[in-house]
Amino acid sequence: MDTLQTNYVVSFQKAILTVSTNDYKYVSTIKTYPNPCTQFIDLSLPVPEEKIMSLNIYTQDGSRIDLPFTQSKDMVMVQTANLPQGQYYITMKTSDGRMLSTKFYKAY
Repeated sequence: MDTLQTNYVVSFQKAILTVSTNDYKYVSTIKTYPNPCTQFIDLSLPVPEEKIMSLNIYTQDGSRIDLPFTQSKDMVMVQTANLPQGQYYITMKTSDGRMLSTKFYKAY
């Protein structure tokens, strides 16, 4: 009885995944102080007189929190007095499409 022999050639290719979005021109980081904060946190904008279109604050589990904020020339002040103690993340979108992000810690 004849045995059929089969050869297999297996080739692997390195896959490169590219993810992009047209929503934002680039990402920038902002400075926060005081950190940890108690009553408020000041966010120093990298470009003075930049208009903040949206400001979102997230808990560690991803829940979004709405907090009052005010903006001056190169600063944004967020009221944090009613937040429980913990770590939070802030994202802001500017009028020119930039995303600014940082994290802060709320003390007791």
